[in-house]
Amino acid sequence: MSPFVEKLLVCTLFLGCSIASFAQTTPPPSWVYSSYFGGSGQDGISAQTRDSAGDIYVAGTTTSSDFPTTPGVYESAYPGPTGYNVVYVSKFSPEGALVWSTFVGPGTFQFAVTTSSIQVDSSQNVYIAGIFQDSGFPTSPGLPNSGSVFLVKLNSTGSQLLYGALLGGYSILGNPAVAVDSATNAFVTGTGDYCCDGNTGIIGPLGAENFWIAEINSAGTALTWSVVIGGSGDNEAHALAIDPANKIYVTGYSDSPDYPTTAGALIQPGAGRSFISKLDPTKPPVSSLIYSAMVGNPGNSPNDFLEAGSIAVDHKGHAYVGAWTYNLHLVTSPWAFQTSAPPVPNAYVFELNSAGSAIINGTYLGGGSNDYVGAVAIDSSGNTYLSGFTNSWDFRTTAYGNPLSPQNPYIKDQAFYVK
Repeated sequence: MSPFVEKLLVCTLFLGCSIASFAQTTPPPSWVYSSYFGGSGQDGISAQTRDSAGDIYVAGTTTSSDFPTTPGVYESAYPGPTGYNVVYVSKFSPEGALVWSTFVGPGTFQFAVTTSSIQVDSSQNVYIAGIFQDSGFPTSPGLPNSGSVFLVKLNSTGSQLLYGALLGGYSILGNPAVAVDSATNAFVTGTGDYCCDGNTGIIGPLGAENFWIAEINSAGTALTWSVVIGGSGDNEAHALAIDPANKIYVTGYSDSPDYPTTAGALIQPGAGRSFISKLDPTKPPVSSLIYSAMVGNPGNSPNDFLEAGSIAVDHKGHAYVGAWTYNLHLVTSPWAFQTSAPPVPNAYVFELNSAGSAIINGTYLGGGSNDYVGAVAIDSSGNTYLSGFTNSWDFRTTAYGNPLSPQNPYIKDQAFYVK
């Protein structure tokens, strides 16, 4: 890949936009700004969020020694050695100006380093979770300091690391995610060996791969609650959310026939299914499960694989889940945007009711080639927003875009943003 293609783009529509979109010299009128972001090495955005003021926060990894940082931040100088991956976090104003930017931790030669989740609390403190498999990552007294999943909290100006933790043993699978409750307690999930030493609750028989959720208190002085969940097969967590009542929602993938479910919850058949489990962290871990549903293969499709990768929750406690699938017979609404799909990997999004007992809405999203959901969000009116990538030449659009050509043997992924 050329250095040009490796540079990043930051947009107000979504982050990680397609290079191809900028072949035209005049941006579409709906865009406020767009910008490259990076240095002379390889730079990637793998997590993004925004605060109530419209500021945009991005995180990822870079090998650029000249990656743009700002004065007075926690770690302004590239720690090296040359060519090593380093975690970074950056904040942009609503107009696209760089407010602050900092590295976090040392460099690593490990390829499996990622920053997969970022959140901001009401005071604009920033929480970042990901995978780091090397020594020297910053941790704080009283918090776990051994494992492959990191969680750090930075202050609102990026000038101070408020706390750091390493958890989960060899937990390099799934996608570590962080969510923050109304009291700024942070919850992080990972997939791998185990969660934490001490009093961790276990739900399910556990198997080859299990996932865990851990809570770190607001002060960053202690791990106060943790649970391990799984079945006899492979169980991976990919996304985490918290509702206004501070209940936790976790989703991911399981091929376990005995993944723990609850009475009254939606339980569809299938060999590879998506779980949606809701928990109450004020209860003991082993009794914290409120509901646990399995979305799988209701239509007896020969390709029953369904893997959830993102989740959002509205004020009513409805869970909105973004997934990808080969399944051709999933639940769709009569008014769905797309009620059917071709037999290729397709994006799929569905709404689960507050009891976890039924899918209210569901739709495919895709075309004649591969389509994947990267993130899902909900506004106060219940509108659903999706971003991801596609190489479908017939992906449906309503506005600005560069359609792909089915005759092009070198079709590249393009980002999409859908409401």
